[in-house]
Amino acid sequence: MNARLKSGSRAATAALAGHLLAAIVSSSARLDDGRIVSIMANDAFRALAHPLRRGIVERLAHGPATIGEATGRFGVSRPTITRHVKVLEDSGVVARTIDGRTHRLSLDLDALGEAVDWIDRQRAIWSRMLDAVEDVLEERKEAR
Repeated sequence: MNARLKSGSRAATAALAGHLLAAIVSSSARLDDGRIVSIMANDAFRALAHPLRRGIVERLAHGPATIGEATGRFGVSRPTITRHVKVLEDSGVVARTIDGRTHRLSLDLDALGEAVDWIDRQRAIWSRMLDAVEDVLEERKEAR
């Protein structure tokens, strides 16, 4: 790899970045059982994959709300709302409490915790990788 680095090519820099990423990911991003992203984090990401569901979560970030309060601004049918709320509930991101005819939704931050942890780990990995690439590029610049 050193010969490629001395060549000063973009391909060498890309190769270095690939090697660094592979080394960092293989050493620190895996969970204890070898999976990179746990099933719980995948559930949260799946729940947040649709803009309508993200909108509901954003509304609930301000506090619990009835289904109508949380979804009224979207202008979609009731069956569509029901399907999206069910995805959020099934993933554990949203909890529903029923008081008579009133259905109140609230966020379950624990369900989002593992996804947040995964994002934080990825941020740290990429930060280390980009710092290493920056160091190599700086060394090359000084060597010229």
